[in-house]
Amino acid sequence: VLPQEYVQTMRESMLKRCPVSSYEEVRGVFKKEIGELPETVFAEFDPVPIASASLAQVHAATTHDGKKVAVKVQHDHLLDTSVIDIATVDLVVNALNYIFPTFDYRWLVDEIRESAPKELDFLCEAQNSERCLVNFRKLSPHIANSIYTPKVYWNLSTSRILTMEYIDAKEVTDVKGIKDLGIRPVDVSNLVNKAFAEMIFKHGFVHCDPHAANMMIRPLPQDSKKWFG
Repeated sequence: VLPQEYVQTMRESMLKRCPVSSYEEVRGVFKKEIGELPETVFAEFDPVPIASASLAQVHAATTHDGKKVAVKVQHDHLLDTSVIDIATVDLVVNALNYIFPTFDYRWLVDEIRESAPKELDFLCEAQNSERCLVNFRKLSPHIANSIYTPKVYWNLSTSRILTMEYIDAKEVTDVKGIKDLGIRPVDVSNLVNKAFAEMIFKHGFVHCDPHAANMMIRPLPQDSKKWFG
């Protein structure tokens, strides 16, 4: 629908290269949420984020027991601006409906009002992540060994800070990187199709944000059974 110039610009800037919060703002979120600063909560904490999206940015860190983790920190003041965002959408949608009665997207505002608080609650995200993995292990054991979600460090997570196991992997759209790992793209494609079919038709609980920054590919750990290549 959109010209390639729009698509490429948004793809390059919106997935993980959004404007970043300053380290002082990150420290402020930690102080509010955990009561301590990141440099004391962790043995090491990289002040420069490895990625930044619209809701949060991710920092690499090391726990005091030597585990490398990815720390997702919500942008400061996001709760305040989200209220304004919803009010703006409400105004625009109602104005369009008044001018063009057949163009009725007022349902969208209700959807946003319901989903926005959940999106801003990282504990909800963490619970969904664990539930997703449990679903595959219980309901789809034939591909469960090829599906993984990073371990959540609950003692280092809050509604605005999410600490998870750091995993080095390639983005699902990085065909060259996937080939360099010795993995066939067709196997990745088959696995993605099977995984989503299982979620849709068996689990009834579906990952609905499957862009490249949210789906990663790595070789199976050495002790795993190799189901795909």
